[in-house]
Amino acid sequence: SDESSELYEDDPKHEFFGESGRLAGKKAIFVEVANERLYPLLNDKQRIEGYENAIKALNPKGKHAICAGDGAPLSALFLLRNGAARVSVLDVSPEFKKCFDMFLLKNGAKLSRVKFFESSIENVNLDDLGGVPGDILVLHDFDAWFLGHGVHSQIVNARCLMADTYVTLPHKANQYIQLVESQDIREMSSAYTYKDVHLSEFNHFRDTDKLKFTRDHGVQLSRFDLGAISPKLPILRYQMNPIEAANLPNKRRVVIETRAQRSGIIDAIITNWDMTFDQHGKYKISTDPRNSTISRELLYGNGFQLVEDHVQKKKMHIPVPFRVEKGELLSIEARLSEDCQDVRFRLHRGKLNLNSEKKPQQIPQQQRGLPRFPDLPGTKKDPEQQQDEMIDKFLEYRDRKLGRRPGMDEDMKETLARNPHIMQDPVPTPPHLQPPEGFLPQVVYNCAMNNTQSTTGMQQIPDAEMERIDQQKSEQMTESDTRSDSSSKSSPDSVW
Repeated sequence: SDESSELYEDDPKHEFFGESGRLAGKKAIFVEVANERLYPLLNDKQRIEGYENAIKALNPKGKHAICAGDGAPLSALFLLRNGAARVSVLDVSPEFKKCFDMFLLKNGAKLSRVKFFESSIENVNLDDLGGVPGDILVLHDFDAWFLGHGVHSQIVNARCLMADTYVTLPHKANQYIQLVESQDIREMSSAYTYKDVHLSEFNHFRDTDKLKFTRDHGVQLSRFDLGAISPKLPILRYQMNPIEAANLPNKRRVVIETRAQRSGIIDAIITNWDMTFDQHGKYKISTDPRNSTISRELLYGNGFQLVEDHVQKKKMHIPVPFRVEKGELLSIEARLSEDCQDVRFRLHRGKLNLNSEKKPQQIPQQQRGLPRFPDLPGTKKDPEQQQDEMIDKFLEYRDRKLGRRPGMDEDMKETLARNPHIMQDPVPTPPHLQPPEGFLPQVVYNCAMNNTQSTTGMQQIPDAEMERIDQQKSEQMTESDTRSDSSSKSSPDSVW
């Protein structure tokens, strides 16, 4: 329509549909959000029933209610039908307001008792509401990780808009995690073989570092074959009546211990929650894949983080499956962002000790979604593991140059362990003093074989040893020149 076209003609940041047809002049981004979230929300009958019954139980007659989020239309209707004197609906676009008005009129509600605000809950003040504080706060925006959409910040910001004895709906939520084995998740996130073709090298890019969401991948865990390795483990209990800072964990790292219920491979850690609408727990919904619905999976979905065996990975350059035996003790480490909107997991064998936890370094929010976390066991910052990796790399390099079969050399490993300086980068040498190509590895190898006791590279090797090395260098260069004269096929690698 002409009115819709005029409404958006000065908004160049968004695409619009054509000038003709039913969607002419409408924001493409709004239509996309409506199709992705609105219809699954309006078809989740159990969720709608929970809000309706909880609102009836609150007896909102003569009260002022504030609604925020995608489910506001239905909640506003239920509040008006139960006698609410006034309903303020936040974060409503002008385009959606027209649809909202028609919805309320068709269902017999009085528009005079409803007021719409384009601003979100963080940007509205009490004066905007006519100076009348709210008695009931109704929220709708949740995610696969319950606090992922900023629920806590919304409730905290809303307190300045509410009366002293206000009530929040829903009442509380419990967040769970679970260890699962699933061939479907494995096939979705890794590759191994096709007939006689090995595909495992591509697993180098497998992301086991962050929580992902089924909604973003277009999958539904309810249709997956999930084998439980652990029971559902509560990681967060969040009560919204009343809202207190104590609802959030007071530590950025939380450890949950469990034992494997059966032997198998742990493919992922999945997240789900259950939400209670009323104080008595009579009306509630869950995102557990075994109890969820298609509409709820499209609206919220589940979170999942892939798992690998970090202890075994240090011996390989690709992720290693995390195999467990029945009864084995496991520790799940959850690292939370400061506002608890983001979380990452890591799975450990046995008991995890956090007594030596260091204070996280604060990094500006615009640079990183999560603040920096303390170093974890099994990372490259672990000095013992770093030394083992450097020794393994040196032995591999030596064997390749000498044409030996790769393998462990315990004598060499002990020598390098006693002399860690051998693996350090040498002090840069001026260009005019650079040795011939292919010579430096031989010097390092000779130093290792002779148990040189320096600590900061080749500058601290004793003078007598340096004279011996220089003489050996001279002899090698003479031998190399002789071979070059006798054969045109000689190369710098011949010294090896």
